Amino acid sequence: MTEQQGGIPLLPHDDSVIAVVRQSGRSDAKDFLEKLEKRDQARFLRYIQYLAAGRPLKSPEHFRRLSAAGAEPPVYELKSNKYRLYVVRTSRRWYITHGREKPKNNQVPREVAKALAIFWDRKGNSP
Repeated sequence: MTEQQGGIPLLPHDDSVIAVVRQSGRSDAKDFLEKLEKRDQARFLRYIQYLAAGRPLKSPEHFRRLSAAGAEPPVYELKSNKYRLYVVRTSRRWYITHGREKPKNNQVPREVAKALAIFWDRKGNSP
């Protein structure tokens, strides 16, 4: 995986789904994914492949929009049993910002705010 403007592509020969790299050079998403057990890594990789193929998951058990309708850019959540991966969508790309263990419902707005903060802090981003 080689870094490009704003992040690291997570699939070979495809730049539609990338792990955000912050201005500091750190990638919360990549760090999170690397620490997961192989089973959870495989599940999220399958979800990422669906996004790259232009087929977002339809099941609310695995994928849901967290931002209010009309909010731009929208923030989504990819779900496994224990973990969540936060993704910001632009017209061309899915930016994976960070992941964590499943939060309580009252913590979800904080994760949306964190995802947007990481997205806007990405390397190479011009305000």
